[in-house]
Amino acid sequence: MTVYLGDDVRLTLIANESVGVRHNWFIDYNNDTFPNGDELTTRSPDFNVPGSVTVLFPFNPLHPGDWTYRCEYHSHSMFGTIRVLAEPRPVNLTLYGRSDRGWGFSNTTIHEPGPPLIILWGTNVSLTLIANDSIGVMHNWFIDYNADQTPNDGEPSSPDFNVPGSVSIVFPFSPKQTGNWTYYCRYHFHSMMGNISIVGGPPPSFASAMLPLITTIMLGALGIVLVFAMVYHVRAVRAAKRMK
Repeated sequence: MTVYLGDDVRLTLIANESVGVRHNWFIDYNNDTFPNGDELTTRSPDFNVPGSVTVLFPFNPLHPGDWTYRCEYHSHSMFGTIRVLAEPRPVNLTLYGRSDRGWGFSNTTIHEPGPPLIILWGTNVSLTLIANDSIGVMHNWFIDYNADQTPNDGEPSSPDFNVPGSVSIVFPFSPKQTGNWTYYCRYHFHSMMGNISIVGGPPPSFASAMLPLITTIMLGALGIVLVFAMVYHVRAVRAAKRMK
């Protein structure tokens, strides 16, 4: 099973045995065969019980990586692998633009302001840009993070389009600044604008990833204690010999 980070997953769970043999499903991030911590957000309700033979379980994968999913009640026989890809699911969008009317998802829906866009942080977006003006009326598309109506460094900004040799373009970008922003055409920013929301942020750190470091620190401390104990023992033995 492969999903993207932040996917809205709808998992249908159906048992293949007589009703009453209880099951559930969860992602075992720390491989201890029992749901705990962040794993509880991926733990389904029990199913194959009276009143709940099957379940539709929605969840969002939180941590990129290769993990084991299990049934809590039969963890050694009912398990498999789920891969959570580190980037969000890619998105393809198309916007049509016209200098005196704005933006739209089609030639017939162009208006001012353009359609609102909501994109997950870090999504790989392929934005197709098509003009509804005569060739030569130059356009571009950019996200205005600092509200100055001009593309600057760090702001996703497309090449110009609707010019000879580049009537339409596909502009790839990956937004990395969470918030509510305005997108514009740099040449017609008073009429070609719309709202874009970048939601979410970098994947949350996985608490159990700190375990190896903590274990190392504990082992190091234990090693120091043993060294001191050994030194003390050697000195005590020498002192006892001198006293004799």
